Amino acid sequence: MKQVIVLIFIASLFSGFPKTIHASDSPVVSSGSAILIDANTGEVLFEKKATEEMYPASLTKIATAIYAIEKGNLNDIVTIGSNPRKIEGTRVYLEEGERVSLRKLIQGLIINSGNDAGVAIAEHMDGSIKGYRQHFDIKPTLIHFLPYKKPISFTLRVPA
Repeated sequence: MKQVIVLIFIASLFSGFPKTIHASDSPVVSSGSAILIDANTGEVLFEKKATEEMYPASLTKIATAIYAIEKGNLNDIVTIGSNPRKIEGTRVYLEEGERVSLRKLIQGLIINSGNDAGVAIAEHMDGSIKGYRQHFDIKPTLIHFLPYKKPISFTLRVPA
């Protein structure tokens, strides 16, 4: 009986199982853009519209929140400027001139995915979106989560 089971097992190894597995040339990605980078070499393994400006993605929002928590004072009161009202996408509907704590802006950014809160945080932390962009090109806060240690650039799409 033991020999029959071993024989069936060996036969099944040669008959129904593929010997090699081939990955498709291009994975099916439903998002608008994507990039896959080898963490050890930095080689780009796959990209789809990786250099196009996009609305702030969740990782950018997380990076912005980490940056604000590490570098800012959560009790700061931020006066909302005109730029957050101009941002498209998901919002928490901040009003120009409204005064909100940095803590509440971070909550609006992370819990409600508020793009306008992200713009308000960036302007509060670095004076402008341009200053914020320059800072993130130099030191990506996401390094806490990613094994990939090369600089990462984030782009915020803000109307002029």
